[in-house]
Amino acid sequence: MKKATVFTLGIIFTLLLFTSAAFAWDDLITYTQGSVVGDPGNFYAGAMLRYSTAGDMYDADGESQELADDATGIRVPIFGSYNVMENLQAFALVPIVSMDDGTDSESGIGDVWIGGKYAVLGEGLLAIRGALDIPTGDDEKGLGNAGGFGIDVAALSRRKLNDQFSVTGAVGLRWNGEDSDTEWAPGIAFHVRGDINYRATEKVNLFANLVYFNQGDGEAGGTEITDSGVNWLDIHVGGSYHITEVCYAGLAIGFTPAGTNTNSDLGIVAWIGRSFMR
Repeated sequence: MKKATVFTLGIIFTLLLFTSAAFAWDDLITYTQGSVVGDPGNFYAGAMLRYSTAGDMYDADGESQELADDATGIRVPIFGSYNVMENLQAFALVPIVSMDDGTDSESGIGDVWIGGKYAVLGEGLLAIRGALDIPTGDDEKGLGNAGGFGIDVAALSRRKLNDQFSVTGAVGLRWNGEDSDTEWAPGIAFHVRGDINYRATEKVNLFANLVYFNQGDGEAGGTEITDSGVNWLDIHVGGSYHITEVCYAGLAIGFTPAGTNTNSDLGIVAWIGRSFMR
């Protein structure tokens, strides 16, 4: 009986995975990588547009498998932050999501992130970021993050190598509880991000970054499902342009060279942001 139950739950997990486009992307890791807080009272607002497409996916063994139909997705994360004090920043992130797996299409609000960033050391040497995952996205439609309410904590750092080159890094942990509709609770996730930035001119900055995300085996209805863990490596290259002193825009292209239980996707990202000085 227990084996039959585990098998049934495994089938449920498989259906949840393959009926939603599991793209290698994370709004929180992407939008909150900086370790600098800034002057008190300053406000920042920005938005991204990401289009992604995938014709293949990585299975539980990391082997590439062709999808029945191409999966496409559009995400528009809207971000805002406010510097409460010299070392403390509060932020919120609201994604608008549209997904199509070739058979069904869904759109709506994804999971909302709210949190804060505290600069432990000056000049961006070390900051601690904490965030709450508010499960506003519908997991059954593939719009939200896996699981229910969640917490993510990370350490962020930046180091200037010379007048043109700088490197940034981040390492974090994530926990999500069980989703009330799907009864799915993912395992604890570990993520790492690294960037190298090159200031080509006074207004143009070029960069390359990678993100590695590894989420352990999850539970369906309280029963652990073997080989249900999700991990992916995502690489982006691109650049940004300072339109004015307080406004900039950027463009990047990314791909997923490795992973498990996730799509092998190609993504194009464009963004614009503006700082409001007190």
